[in-house]
Amino acid sequence: MTVLSREARSALDEAIQEARRKAEQGARNALLVLGVDEERKPGYLTAEQAEIRRQLRTECRRLGSFDDLVRSVAYERWHRMLFARFLAENSLLIHPEFRVPVTLDECEEIAREEGRDLWEVAGDYAAEMLPGLFRRDSPVTRVRFAAEDTMALRSILARIPSETFLAEDALGWTYQFWQTDAKREVNASERKVEGYDICAVTQLFTEPYMVQFLLQNTLGAWWLHLHPDSPLRNEWRYYREGVQHDFSAWPESPAGLKILDPCCGSGHFLVAAFHMLLAMRREVGEETEAAIRGILTENLHGLELDPRCIQIATFSIALEAWKAGFPTDSYLPVPNLACTGIPIRAKKEEWLSLAGDDGLLEGVLADYYDLFKNADTLGSLIRVDNQPTLVDQKTLEKKFEQALRREKDAADPVAETFGETGEGVLKAAGLLSRRYDYVMTNVPYLASGKQGEVLRGFIEVNHPLAKNDLATAFLERCLAFCRPGGKVSIVLPQNWLFLASYKRFREHLLKKERWDLLVRLGPKAFQTPMWDFNVLLLNLTHAKPPEGHLLCGLDVSEERDAGAKARALLDAEISCVEQAGQLGNPDARIILGDINRSGLPQLAEYVDTPQGLKTGDDSRHRREFWEITYFIKNWRYYQSTPEESQNLYGGMHYCIDWRDSGENMARLQGQTAWGKKGIAVGQMRELPSSIYCGDIQDSNINVIIPKNSVNLFAVAAFLQSERFNEICRKIDQKLSVTNATMGKVP
Repeated sequence: MTVLSREARSALDEAIQEARRKAEQGARNALLVLGVDEERKPGYLTAEQAEIRRQLRTECRRLGSFDDLVRSVAYERWHRMLFARFLAENSLLIHPEFRVPVTLDECEEIAREEGRDLWEVAGDYAAEMLPGLFRRDSPVTRVRFAAEDTMALRSILARIPSETFLAEDALGWTYQFWQTDAKREVNASERKVEGYDICAVTQLFTEPYMVQFLLQNTLGAWWLHLHPDSPLRNEWRYYREGVQHDFSAWPESPAGLKILDPCCGSGHFLVAAFHMLLAMRREVGEETEAAIRGILTENLHGLELDPRCIQIATFSIALEAWKAGFPTDSYLPVPNLACTGIPIRAKKEEWLSLAGDDGLLEGVLADYYDLFKNADTLGSLIRVDNQPTLVDQKTLEKKFEQALRREKDAADPVAETFGETGEGVLKAAGLLSRRYDYVMTNVPYLASGKQGEVLRGFIEVNHPLAKNDLATAFLERCLAFCRPGGKVSIVLPQNWLFLASYKRFREHLLKKERWDLLVRLGPKAFQTPMWDFNVLLLNLTHAKPPEGHLLCGLDVSEERDAGAKARALLDAEISCVEQAGQLGNPDARIILGDINRSGLPQLAEYVDTPQGLKTGDDSRHRREFWEITYFIKNWRYYQSTPEESQNLYGGMHYCIDWRDSGENMARLQGQTAWGKKGIAVGQMRELPSSIYCGDIQDSNINVIIPKNSVNLFAVAAFLQSERFNEICRKIDQKLSVTNATMGKVP
């Protein structure tokens, strides 16, 4: 697999961010000239421009706002140019009449002869090759940029080296870089995340080694189960022997295999699966064209919240299909991808009018209205399986198409505005309602405290055990997509493996699902600096684990960066433990290896972990120490929760009103720790990866554990260190850890 170097990726990042800014400025300029933002039509518009303006205002209503329209026009303009160059650099840009490859120089010559722009011609040729990618009838693609805005985009595109367009991962990186400014803006705003903000904040290009490892140890393992002597074993360098697999519920040939990526992004998992499936089908004698048709129509399916990602994923798969030998003069099937993030912005009565006189269709649309009205927030979390209909999906889509055609022929403005939404909703509902043999994905990561009300409320109701993070809710959703005996391959944070708040979730999964292979990647597993947190890879089978089933695992968390982790996975030692035995660990934490192998005692044998008192009304009972000018007998100093890292006296800046010996407190608790020396730990969902220990004073010891990390075992390592022993030796009483929620640590 050819991937971008660090230097090439950095240069592409800079170019794409500049392109977005220039494209959005150019789009805004063009739309203002057309008067799209004005109620009255400008008098200088031609009849053609006036019609485009009318259609754009309709599109603006469908999208939601003028700014959304600006972003849509900018995206379409730049990506038509970008996709055309990807095709041209791979000798795959085909003249629609003569069916031969054309270069960009030849496109420019044709453009001069036709009095058009180079990229307009190249974009039309690209759209002709895959009609499902760009809608020719869309007013968004008919917006003409000013000459200076077009030249700015051409200049940026020309600066990108040709080699960039030959790398398999380049397309995936382009959209992550396109979202950089939006991600930065949302994070800086500190607002609750919902709607399309979720796309900007959570999208993350999955590293190639993660994809290869997961697929080779599921899809690859299935093929080697069927064909033990397959030469493909030598190509799949991440495949590991010794893992207990069960493929009894899987089909016996690729033709029957159904695969889904419910958060497909730019299609990285789908492209990798495409290449593996093509090699399998070729091995059993299928011709290349027939094999590719089968993969696109039978095997691969994708869902995604962001409609632009669906477009890029579609192009990514098509590009790889053509590069693999699919004839460019033949019709390439449009991949089975759908956007689950298209919200229904119409009023319910407007939406139902799309059914015309078809009562059955009207009933289905009523159900879908309630399901998809918040689609831009919920995406693939939407459950369609509980919505029974009396017709199959294809019949339903045909009925809707007929009704929509009637409404459009009658010049119904509702059909014009929301017809595309209806088509998208029905396509998404079809894929959401199916069950699959294999589900693979990199889930979005978003803690509950950052979620908007709609998302948080939905997850609390539908995923109560996994509600602390969007990632774990998606793990449950992926399992629900599986047929009995199906498998899930997933990339997600690893904090849920040990945090106390996930105890019931872990217990549920350990009892109900078969854990096949787990990899602790730890921090710095992604090359993107802003995503520096602890990550794991996980393969599960959607079936109850048999007695004695072994969970196999690898740990490369100590490796310093993504490249080192990728290399370490090639020969890291596999550790296998009995899955049922994990239920006996403290809080059912997932621990690779024998918890008692080191012979070290548990922390609970040495410390108490009481929670501190609660005033019930801090503004009434608590003051900063400098607010008390002279010490009234009712006020006492007290140790509160530390709020900062590397602060020796963290949490020691408050006084508390102690009249009547604190009987007016909401909860008098933690008294076993009062007056004793110890460690104050801030109560939090995410425990730290590092500990700062202040110098020992004559009368105070205060260790501050910083927030925003997830490695519980770093806490354990410190508490077993010589530094900690030194602290203990200087304390003449039993150590007391206050305000803590650690429980037992191995």
